[in-house]
Amino acid sequence: MASVDDVRASALALPEVVEKPHFGMPAFRVADKVFASVTKDQQRLFLHLGAAEVEAELVHGDCQRLTRGATLIGLDADLVVLDADRLQRLLLAAWRHRAPRKVARSGPS
Repeated sequence: MASVDDVRASALALPEVVEKPHFGMPAFRVADKVFASVTKDQQRLFLHLGAAEVEAELVHGDCQRLTRGATLIGLDADLVVLDADRLQRLLLAAWRHRAPRKVARSGPS
């Protein structure tokens, strides 16, 4: 089970990440682009991911698509189902999805 503190620690460990609220939610940004945010009730994690990454996570049956209208934005995950490894992997994928290429190349592998 992941907590907001786990999300914060993992996200802020990535290069050039800052925490700045987004619609009143704790949000994590790279190059001023939100790649992850935690809902106000601190129960869910929203991740900006590509379609292939979202589909790969949906097979677990414990997450759902995050959309704005008909547009896919990423993944909506319940923090309770995320263990430390999966949380770290998803945050890294979201960070890579939103980071500028130069920054992403300098990041963790």
